[in-house]
Amino acid sequence: MSQVFHSSSVILRIGRTLRIVCIFRIVNHVRGLQILALALVKTFTEWVAPALLLLLIIMYIFAVIGDHYFHTEEVWWGTIGRCLLSLISYFTVCMFSH
Repeated sequence: MSQVFHSSSVILRIGRTLRIVCIFRIVNHVRGLQILALALVKTFTEWVAPALLLLLIIMYIFAVIGDHYFHTEEVWWGTIGRCLLSLISYFTVCMFSH
């Protein structure tokens, strides 16, 4: 019985997601929305993506430095992945659980 309930809830979620996709079809019909959507995509590809890539490279460099200096503290600085997560936690002032 629980399998039937679970599969029907998954189908409902997929249906709701497809409803959101239908909203994007409106962009094809309204010229102002087309211009806005193209400007957002162009801005993301020309400005935001390179800035995020540069930030990721800088954070990786600091993660390697942190791993070199603090590798004995296994909880926060044990691996490069933990170092990156620690740096993100410090930069966002949001302590994620490890």
